[in-house]
Amino acid sequence: MKWTALALLAILGLAAPAAAADKKKKEAPITDPEALFKKVDGDANAFLTLDEFKKIADYLPVPKVKKGEKPPVHDFDKVFAQLDRNNDKKLLLDEFKNLTTLIPLTPAKK
Repeated sequence: MKWTALALLAILGLAAPAAAADKKKKEAPITDPEALFKKVDGDANAFLTLDEFKKIADYLPVPKVKKGEKPPVHDFDKVFAQLDRNNDKKLLLDEFKNLTTLIPLTPAKK
């Protein structure tokens, strides 16, 4: 009975294969701060909460590092606090545009 139900769900497209469910697709990097802001502003209310801000990790370019080195790890809570100039727990677009001073949106050239 279990197998039949799973097969039916798979046929109907309601069950994802286990391998696909385990892998989260990395989005293409977005290098324009305004486009990135709009992409992660899920409710389109013209500001980002900390939870929305943390979604930028899905759109940052993967930095090139030398063999044996680890890529930088960003503390998004700290970055958010640094960008939030008026401490209202929201980032407006003009605050968000300062992101590039803290996190590069384009990979460094060798």
